[in-house]
Amino acid sequence: MVMGSYDPNDISEKHGPEVVFATWPSGEELEYTIRFENTGNGPAETVRLENTLPTNVDALSFTPIDASHRYQLQQNGNQITVVFNNIDLPPSQENTNIGHGYFKYKVSPTAGFQVGTVIENRAEIYFDFNPAIVTPVWTTTFVEQLSVDETQPIVQFYTNPVTDVFELTLTNPETKIDAQVYDLLGKKVSSTQSVNGKLHIQAHAWPSGIYILKLSTPTGTLNYKLVKR
Repeated sequence: MVMGSYDPNDISEKHGPEVVFATWPSGEELEYTIRFENTGNGPAETVRLENTLPTNVDALSFTPIDASHRYQLQQNGNQITVVFNNIDLPPSQENTNIGHGYFKYKVSPTAGFQVGTVIENRAEIYFDFNPAIVTPVWTTTFVEQLSVDETQPIVQFYTNPVTDVFELTLTNPETKIDAQVYDLLGKKVSSTQSVNGKLHIQAHAWPSGIYILKLSTPTGTLNYKLVKR
C-alpha cells in the first residue's frame, strides 16, 4: 500500500509506483493517465497538456489510447502536446464527472531496464490563459519485491495490488473506520465500514488501474493509492 494525497490534476501509471521486475511481461508497456479537473469558478474553453516523456522510455513507442474529449495531438521527439479546443469544461462538482477530463497513452521502457530502474513522469496542465498546473511527479520503480508501508500504525494492508477482493486489517479491532474508493475521475466506486477491525471490498468489477482509497478514522482522514490488476 502506498500512501498519497488526492490531487485532482495528476499523472499516474496503471502498474503502480512499485513494479516487481521479475513479473514484468516481455513487451509490456507503461500506461499513463493525465487527469485534469476544472477547479475554477467558470468554464474553461481550452485545456492544454504538456508532457515531456522520461528519458528512459522509447518516445517512438508513444501511442495514444483514450481521452475524455476530442483533442489534437502533437509530438516533437519526447515532447507531447495535447490540446482540447472548445472543450467548455465547466467547474467541477463533487462526486461527479462534471468538470473532469483525462488523456491516456502507452509507451515502452527503453531496453536494458532492470531492478533499481526509476522512471519519473509529470505533466503541465493549462486552463485557457492561466499559469500551468504542474502535476506531482509519478515515480515507477522496478524492484525485487514490494515494500511494506509501516508509516500508518492504525492499519495493516494485505492486498495491494488488488485482484478480486481488497482486505484491510486494523491494528485495533475495536477501531471503527469508513472507507470510500474513487477512480481517477473522482467517481465513487465503493463505500463500506469496518466490521470487527476488518474491511472487505469487492473489486472484481473494477477496471484495471489506479484508485484512491479514502479512510475516515477516529484520528483523521487517510488517502491511499490502490492498484487494481
